[in-house]
Amino acid sequence: MNQFSISNFEFRTQNEVITDRSEVIFNLESRISNLKSRFVLLLVLLFAGSFAFAQEETPDCEKYKTGTFISPFGTVIKRDAEFQIETNKTSGVKIKLKVIWIDECTYRLKFVEGNKALTDRIGPGPHSDLICEIVETGEDYYYHITSDEGNDEAAPKSKLIKIDD
Repeated sequence: MNQFSISNFEFRTQNEVITDRSEVIFNLESRISNLKSRFVLLLVLLFAGSFAFAQEETPDCEKYKTGTFISPFGTVIKRDAEFQIETNKTSGVKIKLKVIWIDECTYRLKFVEGNKALTDRIGPGPHSDLICEIVETGEDYYYHITSDEGNDEAAPKSKLIKIDD
């Protein structure tokens, strides 16, 4: 049991009684220093732990670089190492895009050609490049965010489901 009495400068620890004022002050300063060190260590561990949990995992994008996908709007996308062909049976739009991977999970789509249904909907061009970033992956799907190059506004996050390799 710890006791400290200012009037007679007696400091009791579990095993000894200290009566010298300088020893009492030294003992208190040592304990305070020890507590400060423990507090700082605790803060460092808390911040390090929260930083580690805050780090998002980079999605595993490799398996989505090629394959056949379907969008929520019914567009079928066939992508190989070089090109992506998008076909929407409802609107009749068919478009061919060149695929250029910028990094592991980001790719650029450059317009190559489109059918009359496309030009009727969006005009003859020129068409700006699209930048697509895969932000989340699952077992057979991924979410991506697409933006026009040079335009800071991105489309809402969209899901593509892989239906074939």
